[in-house]
Amino acid sequence: MTEQWGIGKKPSISATLWGLVGLLLWSTTIAINSSLVGKIGPFLSVAIPCCISGIVLFLIEAFYTRSFSKPFLLPKSFLLKGGLCFLTYFAFLNLAFSVSPSHETDVLLGLINYLWPSLLLLFSIPLQHNRARWRLLLPGVILGISGSALATMKGVDSTGILSGFLQAPLAFGLMFVAAISWALYSNFVRALPVYGLFGGLPLFMLLTSGVLFLVQLGIGPCPVWNIEAICLTLYIAIGPTLLGYMFWQRGMSRGNHILLAALSYLLPASSTIFTGWYLNVTLTWPVITGCTLLILGAVLSKLGVQQK
Repeated sequence: MTEQWGIGKKPSISATLWGLVGLLLWSTTIAINSSLVGKIGPFLSVAIPCCISGIVLFLIEAFYTRSFSKPFLLPKSFLLKGGLCFLTYFAFLNLAFSVSPSHETDVLLGLINYLWPSLLLLFSIPLQHNRARWRLLLPGVILGISGSALATMKGVDSTGILSGFLQAPLAFGLMFVAAISWALYSNFVRALPVYGLFGGLPLFMLLTSGVLFLVQLGIGPCPVWNIEAICLTLYIAIGPTLLGYMFWQRGMSRGNHILLAALSYLLPASSTIFTGWYLNVTLTWPVITGCTLLILGAVLSKLGVQQK
């Protein structure tokens, strides 16, 4: 049986809370993945978790619905648009880091990646027919981006920012496309019907995994595994990838997607705080100031978009 969760439904509080848990799990991704990428490479660090998570989601779907066919019943237009956006996000995200010339450029790439929350809210106006209060939305977007910059760049000065953009235009272009792709994917999830438990998420994960496995085969041999690499891979697979995206999917499709989009502005802040603790790095005043701007931006953005 198909449940219609399209435009105009009443948001679920429990689904919104699950979406928030997904955001918290994503906050651990940068710190953990920074260790994993150095051990198994940028493509396998996504392909393997997506493969594991996709298979688990299919098994959960089959257990509760007694059928593997639910995801395949989704409209072809959604499978095409959603699958393309999901794949593009992960592929371009990793490609951007693979062509990045330095760690300083990686920091700036993180800033561009965190443009997706503001893009999500902006795209929700034409795609979800939400009403914009521009006098609140625009300041909220500006504060959110400014806070993301301060929290993510960790003291990179203006000269370094300019030189970074000039040295790696391809990397920044790829990351900008990735941010647009995830903002569109989240809006498509909200606007279209949900079939089964997870919609097209299992298919999208397996598709992404298959493509990135092929990319890894094309660029070189597989890395040597050890206990630490296995543990980190399992955490990324079960935590941020499986539970994180499953909870986000549920939150965006059945919860208050405007609130979740606004709270997603806090991702750079929560991620930086966790990374500082995990890597034993002292947080500086620019980071604390950036977190404050992120909170203000989230509040204004929430007030600036009214769900129809």
